[in-house]
Amino acid sequence: MNNLSYHCKWRIELAKQICEKVKIIEGVKAIVIGGSVARGYADEYSDLEIPIFWDKLLNENTRKLIVKELNAEYFYPYNYEANENNVVVNEFRIDLWHLTVEDEEDTIKGVLVDLKTDFGYSNAMDTIRTCIPLFGEKIVYSWKDRAKGYPKELAIKNIKESLQSIDSTQAELYIQRQNSTLIYEHIANLQKNIFLILLALNKLYFPTFKWMYKSLETFKIKPENIE
Repeated sequence: MNNLSYHCKWRIELAKQICEKVKIIEGVKAIVIGGSVARGYADEYSDLEIPIFWDKLLNENTRKLIVKELNAEYFYPYNYEANENNVVVNEFRIDLWHLTVEDEEDTIKGVLVDLKTDFGYSNAMDTIRTCIPLFGEKIVYSWKDRAKGYPKELAIKNIKESLQSIDSTQAELYIQRQNSTLIYEHIANLQKNIFLILLALNKLYFPTFKWMYKSLETFKIKPENIE
């Protein structure tokens, strides 16, 4: 914690203040810090992601109560298609993720037992691995213990799917036609699939592509000079 940047530290303190106001609401079982702050990546542009786990999905009245308790405003107009869980506290954006304990249990089972490779499932596992517990530590640490697992069968499945997504048959054609848009699209797709393969080889879950280069720094298995 002492090695965290100033941008991480003050966001963590803000998250703790928010936790104190939210944890007393009926139905809250656990609260964590996720995203760039939990990973130690936060910079001056980072927002704050706070997943909140409930015994059951909260209703509209509870959502509004949270906004009132935090003295917050909606980042988007209420009921806007983006997400009414994005709020602003003291002119700073907070992303509240409202999840149920049952949903999280199903996600963990979906990955470890059913070998689901969906990005959403994998990112949820990465969030549990990296999150900072604020409330309901017993539940969160039980999830963390389970999220340490990465079945060999899952790694093989992820690698096969990524290899199948790599298509270089049209690359020469794009170059000959000087179609820069498709060339760059092809390169980006190739980079993404190589990244996914390296994640599987290192038994790591999907952190989203925006942290691809920072993640490469932590890989034990990777080609030389890949960074």
